[in-house]
Parts: sequence; structure tokens; C-alpha cells
Amino acid sequence: LIENLQRQDLNPLEEAQAYERLIVDFGMTQDEVARRVGKNRATIANMLRLLKLPAEVQQWLRDGKLSTGHAKALLSLPDPDAILDAARKVIQGNLSVRQAEMLMPRIAKGESEHGEAGADSQVLDPNVTAAIRALEQIVGTKVAIHETGGKGRIEIHFYSFEEMNRLYEGLLRAKF
Repeated sequence: LIENLQRQDLNPLEEAQAYERLIVDFGMTQDEVARRVGKNRATIANMLRLLKLPAEVQQWLRDGKLSTGHAKALLSLPDPDAILDAARKVIQGNLSVRQAEMLMPRIAKGESEHGEAGADSQVLDPNVTAAIRALEQIVGTKVAIHETGGKGRIEIHFYSFEEMNRLYEGLLRAKF
């Protein structure tokens, strides 16, 4: 079993199930498992948490629709229904792990990904999603595009005064 864990082609759930088996069937502690497989105990604990995800979310993780990073962000939500709904939003919006991490606190507070309490989520057009990703690469922070009927707005998020100044200076230098 330990040799199988060293294989590179295990999906995160297969790995978590193997750790669980070592603990349950062989009476090992998380520390012992960590030492045997050459990982730290926190990694083992985090992998075991994946087994608490709803079955459908586990399947999406197996299928590669969600990454381990997405799953860890989802586990911050309080109940299985919220996790399932958030996982759908992550997949439909093709969100990065960082975007998913930023979305979870808003979902936990009952807000939509647009920051409006109670608003329904909408699936973004693939071209809009591509534009968001391109803009995020350029500015180095989260970007949101809100469009309705051919009109809309682009939001550039910042998380400190210094980051706001960096964005401001960059936009002043940009040629449109």
C-alpha cells in the first residue's frame, strides 16, 4: 500500500483513501503515515479531509474537473449543500483556485460571486472567461466582468493600498 502511494498517477481521492486505510486497517497515526510516505502530517490531514466532500464533488475531483486546491477551498463551507453549489459555480465559471478561495467567504455569508446578496449566479460566456483570465494575467489580481445587454463594467480588485497604487500607476502608463 505504501509503495502504491508513491506512484505518480493516483488521483487525490485514491491517495486519501490509501491514507485512511493505513490509519483504519493498520492502526497507524497520521504522524506515522506521514513518516512512512515522506510527507508532513498536515498534508496527510488535508488529504483525509477530501473524503468528507459530497459524493458528486468527489467524482468531479476524480474526473479532474476540480483540483485538490479547489477542494480544500470548498471544505471551508459549512454544509454539503453549500459545498455542492459552490463546486458547480467553480466548474461553470472555470475559476482558478485563487478565485475559488476568494469566492468561498462570500458564499458562506450568503452572497453571490458578484457580491450581491441573494443574486443568482450566471454561467459566463467562454469568451468573457478568457478575457477575465487574460486581464488577470496582465494586472496580476482578480478581475470581474459584468455585462448585460451589450453594456457592462470591468472590476479590478485590490487587497491593499499599495496594490491599488500599483494598479493605478499601471493604468496611467497604459495606452488605450
